[in-house]
Amino acid sequence: MAIACASQKNQPPKLLMEMSRSSCMGVCPVYIMQIYDNGLVQLVGEKNIEQIGTYKAMLTSEELIALKKQFDEIDFFTLEDEYVKRVSDLPTTYISYTLGDQTKRIKDYYGAPEGLKNLENYIQNYLKELKWDSTEEVENE
Repeated sequence: MAIACASQKNQPPKLLMEMSRSSCMGVCPVYIMQIYDNGLVQLVGEKNIEQIGTYKAMLTSEELIALKKQFDEIDFFTLEDEYVKRVSDLPTTYISYTLGDQTKRIKDYYGAPEGLKNLENYIQNYLKELKWDSTEEVENE
């Protein structure tokens, strides 16, 4: 049993969730956030966001459980693959979730159900709530 536990610890973390937001003509935040099954959160902020560049943070095991519960509550895997309507100048949100060997990716431009919008807002709140550490080296030090 000790060998099995040791080999599991040496495995790299698996991507649990990824959410990205595209630009709009206004000041929409543009970023990609990835959350791994060990609680690691990686963020690449491109524009209109406080964290420009590459950052990392950690979720506690309780926060990770709460996040997974959010996906379960809206029955993420039964949602449509796309929510797109003919409107202009909105950001597009892409969100993917992996549970076991099942992965689903959703494109949300406009018209998503309230549960998906609430999930996106829940995840976006991590931008303000987490303690972000820059992973980029500072030049000239």
